[in-house]
Amino acid sequence: MKRGACDGQSAYVAHRIDGAVLATLREYLAKIKSTPKDIALEKRYKSEISEYRRKQSKIEKEIELSDIKYKLANQQNAMGKIDFYYSQFRTWADEFDNSTMEQKKMIACQLIREVKVGRGYEIEIIFDLNYEQFLSL
Repeated sequence: MKRGACDGQSAYVAHRIDGAVLATLREYLAKIKSTPKDIALEKRYKSEISEYRRKQSKIEKEIELSDIKYKLANQQNAMGKIDFYYSQFRTWADEFDNSTMEQKKMIACQLIREVKVGRGYEIEIIFDLNYEQFLSL
């Protein structure tokens, strides 16, 4: 992890940061728990297919149909990954509150790419790209 220029505090109380990070994780995991799998997958699938169909009509004159079919096949493969991510995120959401602190940190490491702490305990949490994409459903 790179260190950035720092003009603020050099030491922070870990339990305050852990508490803020855990609270934010609970909020995001609650979103996963409240989204039924079928709805999440269907919404994502329709969005992706709609986008590829829009692209298909735009570039149909420029490329051959076989190339478009190849891209759609790859997109369907990607949809399988969404199912994997949903299952993984849902498992973490279900287990998070009953986990030990070490398990919570493991879940946090999978979901969070970076935590920035600024002056006055201003906390910025940057989530992993896969998780951010999943939440944008």
